[in-house]
Amino acid sequence: MTDRTSNSRVMKSAVILLLLCGASVEAQPAELSIEPRSAGLDEPVTITVTLEGDFARLDDIDLPVTNLTIESGPSVSSQFEWRNGVTSRQKIFRWTAYGDSPGPAAAGPLRLESAGKATVLPRVPVSILPDPLANVRSPDEAVRRLLEAGREVIFLLPEIERAELFTGEQVLVTWYLYSAEPFNDFDISSTPSFRDFWVEEIPLADEPTREVRLEGVSLRRYPVRRVALFPLRSGRLNVGKLVAVAEVMRPISDRFGIPSLIERRVGRIILRAPAPELVVNPVPAGQQSDAVGRFALSCSEPRVPEQGPISFDVVVKGEGNLRSAHRPRFTSDSEARVEVQEGEVTVERTGGRVTMSRVWRFILFPRVEGNMSIPRIVFRAWNPSDGRVETLECPGRQVVVRQVFDDKPVEPIAASERGDTKGGSRILVVGVMTLLLIAALVWWIRGRRRGMGLTRNLMQHAGNPAALRTTLHEVLANRGASEQSLMQENSELGETYRALRSLLDIRERETLTADRSPRELERRIREFARELDRTFPPTRG
Repeated sequence: MTDRTSNSRVMKSAVILLLLCGASVEAQPAELSIEPRSAGLDEPVTITVTLEGDFARLDDIDLPVTNLTIESGPSVSSQFEWRNGVTSRQKIFRWTAYGDSPGPAAAGPLRLESAGKATVLPRVPVSILPDPLANVRSPDEAVRRLLEAGREVIFLLPEIERAELFTGEQVLVTWYLYSAEPFNDFDISSTPSFRDFWVEEIPLADEPTREVRLEGVSLRRYPVRRVALFPLRSGRLNVGKLVAVAEVMRPISDRFGIPSLIERRVGRIILRAPAPELVVNPVPAGQQSDAVGRFALSCSEPRVPEQGPISFDVVVKGEGNLRSAHRPRFTSDSEARVEVQEGEVTVERTGGRVTMSRVWRFILFPRVEGNMSIPRIVFRAWNPSDGRVETLECPGRQVVVRQVFDDKPVEPIAASERGDTKGGSRILVVGVMTLLLIAALVWWIRGRRRGMGLTRNLMQHAGNPAALRTTLHEVLANRGASEQSLMQENSELGETYRALRSLLDIRERETLTADRSPRELERRIREFARELDRTFPPTRG
């Protein structure tokens, strides 16, 4: 009996001690957690911040992350309790994030302040696993790697017509989605910026879905995007990554980790296609031409009105980038003053290829009456498949001139009209020199701000590609720069201008669209503005 009473007293003392210890431990006011603690690049992680007490009054949290991109969130849930006269609050913030690159990643540290209290939640690490499809070269290899990694067999892969070509030559790139299981809500979230290419989108409306068997696995192959690329320069050029999001049905595992054969849950997966690289060779020396590709040349019959100049159209059509082509030209001098109007480029996207055509209108102002010879028209195209320059030509024509146009010589400006200051006042000279020095000083001070001002001016039209194109042309005209020359010349300014024009063309007609944010556009505008200011400095009034 004594022993039982003694044991009872010991148990009561232990319980009281535990209660006192528990009462002395203050509950954590906030907690930061990540699940799972390791994930692939295409797998999401959930970041959770749980707030208690006064910290639950916070409505907004600026969550710092490292090597992670927040895709959605935060979603917020709140809970309020009143029990035995005591109130308690809890608020939970949840974000969904994906890793940016293989290696360590983290959320936090996170500093919180509320009602005069502050706390710092320590950094929570997470490991981003290497992409099993990094540098994959074939669909068979992709399936094999995914099976070895125990991953779902669903992936994106680009298919390139050829990996080596010449500057300006057309090459097709098609992205295919391979999947062994059904999926929902497939959506392209990011497309390559194509900085080093002129790009033309090719519709896939008639492209069929195929069933393929790879490494013993049956898959469906879906074409998702096809483009024709025209390299703007030589070198090893990276096409860029295509990123998409799809929802897949994943089995639910029990508490022992055994997946169910019946129960499924919807899982969101990010698909990153490997970035293909092209080896672009320069056109061989001594093979200079007006364009690269295979083309045909045609000329209309000259229009000879009773009054007015003579005119005819020259059309070049074929597989190649005619946007940057030199215009056709006469083989000899003409008996007329010649003006050439640059025509628009039309693009046909049929048969899985891109064909361009461009029209130039030649306008002749004859200097002689009666019979007049129109020289032959030539256009030189370098054909990569044959490795030689093809000279295309239209035969010369004979026309009867009905009206003569005299060229008016430019009269010299008289010395008085030029404001000849020989023997003028020294005060005027000193004043002019002073003004020039002040202007130079102002120009130097504003030197670093000029490109920024031009960038802001162009970025005002970022949402309207047509208006931006018009403003761009006005800027070039004001600086005395030739748009046609920039489309052709091998210079830093020419490269930045062609890259900017290519992106404008994409944004004007792209249906899938690359990044909708203006970040890439602003970067290209800034690079163009810097080179333009360096090559054609703005004049100052």
